[in-house]
Amino acid sequence: MGVVAVIKSICSLLLKQGEKIKLGFKRFPETFILAAVSACIAIYLNHHVYEKELIRYSLVLVIGCPIFLSIRVFLERNPEVKRHAIAGLYILSIAGLTACYLMLQEQNYVSMTRYFVLNSFFYVLFTVIPYYRREKYELYLVNLTLQCFIAVLYAIILFAGLSFIVVTLKLLFSMDVTWKWFADIWCVTAVFGFVCFCAGVPKPEAEMQLEGYPRFLRILMIYIALPLAITYMVILYIYFMKILINTQWPEGMVANLVVWYSIVCAGLLFCIWPLREFIPWIEKLIRYFSRGLIPLLVMMFIAIGIRINAYGVTESRYYVVLLGIYLAVYMIYLGISRKPENLLAVILVAVISLFSLWGPWSSFNVAIQSQNNRLEKILIDNGMLDNGTIKANPALSLQTIAEIRSKVMYFMRYHSLNDIKYVPRGFQPGQMKEVFGFAMYGNVGSASAELYKLASQPILHIKGYDYLIEVEPYVSKVSDPNSPYSVNITNGKLSINRKDKVIYENNIRDIAYKIYEIHKGVNNLTQNEMTYIDGNESVEVKFIFKEFSCTKERVVFTPAFYLFIKTK
Repeated sequence: MGVVAVIKSICSLLLKQGEKIKLGFKRFPETFILAAVSACIAIYLNHHVYEKELIRYSLVLVIGCPIFLSIRVFLERNPEVKRHAIAGLYILSIAGLTACYLMLQEQNYVSMTRYFVLNSFFYVLFTVIPYYRREKYELYLVNLTLQCFIAVLYAIILFAGLSFIVVTLKLLFSMDVTWKWFADIWCVTAVFGFVCFCAGVPKPEAEMQLEGYPRFLRILMIYIALPLAITYMVILYIYFMKILINTQWPEGMVANLVVWYSIVCAGLLFCIWPLREFIPWIEKLIRYFSRGLIPLLVMMFIAIGIRINAYGVTESRYYVVLLGIYLAVYMIYLGISRKPENLLAVILVAVISLFSLWGPWSSFNVAIQSQNNRLEKILIDNGMLDNGTIKANPALSLQTIAEIRSKVMYFMRYHSLNDIKYVPRGFQPGQMKEVFGFAMYGNVGSASAELYKLASQPILHIKGYDYLIEVEPYVSKVSDPNSPYSVNITNGKLSINRKDKVIYENNIRDIAYKIYEIHKGVNNLTQNEMTYIDGNESVEVKFIFKEFSCTKERVVFTPAFYLFIKTK
């Protein structure tokens, strides 16, 4: 009976939205098609081996959604646009998607940051186009936000209903249901929610009326969110007074707290601005509230300045400073302007975010330059730089070793080791001891730790084995619902389980140490040298180590290896 009721509810929801979605498809056909195709790719990838190229195509399709939304609302607002101009817009958009495809050739930190900021930029553009040089943009944005919440609610309800049906079928008919089914359902329902949102987008000719401002939202903003924001401001001011009394500079955490609080407050002031026509004191409150945020932003600048002075600029600190400057200017603008243009403020933040992605002023270039300058200063202070060449120094303090490691680790995680100044071309972590005088890994108190790694990326021969498992550093468990095998690693002790029964055990650190004893001092090893074969009456296993860090005290850090399993 419960399943029948759920099915009826789902059908009712779909029928209710059906006509709306049909009209939405006529307005935004390209967007609907791109969303559907990207969902199909996601479902395919969910059931097949990771394919980088397909993910690349999917990302391009996803960013195409806001681009074509923007084109469609532009054409709706400007129906007199000539056909050749329309063709030019579509050619330009396809060229942009091609550029995005090329940008995603390497899906790393830099390219993905650019991708997500670009995606956000086009969604902002989509909201701006219908109300450029028009009033009541704030009401329009509030309406879009509500449509978004409603669409998410529809998607969650549909997902919950379909998941309930699948679970019931599994229980009643013993169907083989895995988590991948639910991932597929979510892909479908997410597209349904997105389509519902697009279908509910107001047409450009629609006039936003203040009477249409939802009463529940009015109560939420004025009587709940606003008092909470004021209370939080009082707490920050009390902390500010404590700093002045104790003459103790604020910690780095304060910068993030103030920035996020200011962003939330900016959004709150933006949303309640239209209500000044109903509630006269709102305008005065916005003016004084925005002024009250400025001293807190000054405190934020002091806190982040201390962090930058100590550790240099990173992308996150760059954006904290950039957001802080923007918010300070916006709050001053709200505090002195009689009739602020909030639409221009939104356009400005979108343009600034775009400019932060490319050029010598971009977050990436500024961060790379700053971290290199910081590393250069450390090397000079410790006499490790001679005519542009690093001189190894194993007698450094533990603090200096930790700081140099952190700089190298930063480039490993976010950029490329080739971006580090003064290191030899093709520098790798395994050369840390040779270049700097200490190993990359190991306890900070033990500069004797050495990294042993494969000399080249291997082509693995899997013939004769049933399963291949890749184990990354510090992983404690590897399992797959579709496989009877699982691997557990606790304090270096590895166990292979088949259907919850342990069939093999060994200490991964002891195995790595045997390789260390044989090849001591040779950091780059061949595939055969990094291989260890073992087994018992139940299973045969082969380990091919990718890398491990080892000290003379037999402690092995960061094991990473390929595990081959053959059932006897």
